[in-house]
Amino acid sequence: MIPRQSMILEAQLAFVRSAQPNLTQRQLAILMCVGWRGPQYVWRLAEELKVTRPVITRAVTSLAQLGFVRRQSVREDRRQCLVAATDEGRAYLERYSASGLFGGA
Repeated sequence: MIPRQSMILEAQLAFVRSAQPNLTQRQLAILMCVGWRGPQYVWRLAEELKVTRPVITRAVTSLAQLGFVRRQSVREDRRQCLVAATDEGRAYLERYSASGLFGGA
């Protein structure tokens, strides 16, 4: 194992062993999209991740139960839904970023 891989593996193991919720890659990608880019429509997230809207809806439901995102109704079109990160969701991303899982920190 090369040193960079070892460092990333150790950071991942430490994060998984911590009391932090273990998000799926899809959940983490959604949280990053809404946490770093701002609120996103469900259809836009589905398009970005190349999955169906129901797949995004299930992941968003899980993230909402963790308190990491909230849904916002769109007044002009009640069929639409914006997903926004909560303060808790942004704090999770900060801890994840600081953990070294992006190849250093």
